[in-house]
Amino acid sequence: MSIRPYKKRNNELIPGVWEIDFRPEGRNGPRRVLKYPEEGTCSRAEAESFEKECRRQNVSQLAKRHINPAINTILPEYLEWHKLHRADRTHKDVLYSLKGLTEVFGALPVSRISQGDIIRFKQRRPDHPRATNKDLHYLGSIISWMVKNDYAQPLPFKIEQMPYTKPIPRPPTADDVEAMMKEIKDPDKQAICIMMFEAGTRWNETVSLRWENVELGEGVAMVMGKGSKWRAVLLPKRVLNIITPNKQTSGWVFPNPKTNKPYGSFKTLFKAACRRAGIREIHPHGLRHRAATDTLSATGDLRLVQRMLGHADIQTTTIYTQVDMARLRLAAEKVLHHRGRQEK
Repeated sequence: MSIRPYKKRNNELIPGVWEIDFRPEGRNGPRRVLKYPEEGTCSRAEAESFEKECRRQNVSQLAKRHINPAINTILPEYLEWHKLHRADRTHKDVLYSLKGLTEVFGALPVSRISQGDIIRFKQRRPDHPRATNKDLHYLGSIISWMVKNDYAQPLPFKIEQMPYTKPIPRPPTADDVEAMMKEIKDPDKQAICIMMFEAGTRWNETVSLRWENVELGEGVAMVMGKGSKWRAVLLPKRVLNIITPNKQTSGWVFPNPKTNKPYGSFKTLFKAACRRAGIREIHPHGLRHRAATDTLSATGDLRLVQRMLGHADIQTTTIYTQVDMARLRLAAEKVLHHRGRQEK
């Protein structure tokens, strides 16, 4: 076993909260990590006392383990693990998906889940393949966790996803984005928009930016993307002009002054700003789409766009090649012009 200070997803330490890492089944068994205490704080001595209690209970806990339990039976333990090891937004997504999943699969042990059950689940919402696929993905994750922790055997079949074609992004025009930002008077909120619009950062990456990950002299920041992967992004000049006078050594770069925590959403802000500007509504993620499309148009370098966006797979980035049809038409015209000159 080991005890270490508990860290949030952004590596922020929480004083008085501890992470206890141990292997209930011995040295070669699966690991388990507990957050202690669940609420409030305690001293290291109290955490060590709890660790000793865990040691004493390991044998009895293993003896009580119910092999092949119903999914509902094991969910509390799974959710405890998931909350500790996954981002808050992902955890909320799982909790939402469980409402539908438990209605169909909750009372079943993994050994009794059949392909027919999967098909019936898909038929509940035939017109919403994306949401259904997300639910099935989370079901697969729960089953994988149960298998890894010896609560179940793997399914004898693969959970097939519903056919789904990701729609082509339709980013707002740069002029519309600028018009909307003029209607946003708060400098910090403007800076958040500019980060997504010019650096192509995701919403969570932007609002979760911390001063300890910012190098103003170099004009660079480290952001944590999906899968807890860090990447460097350039800070736009307009952002530097806004944040430099407020430089601090730690804490959030763009805190909500009401809560002193990151902002939750800008959807209402964007909707009101677009209405005042007299333009169609813009979604916050549309700014990232605009950044990717413009960068591809300016450079033609798909790998560069992949790096800027933080995509693990370049196939995810190729969707922007379908957006940039104007550049493709221009290239086709140049080819025709070139052929015409050769024929002469």
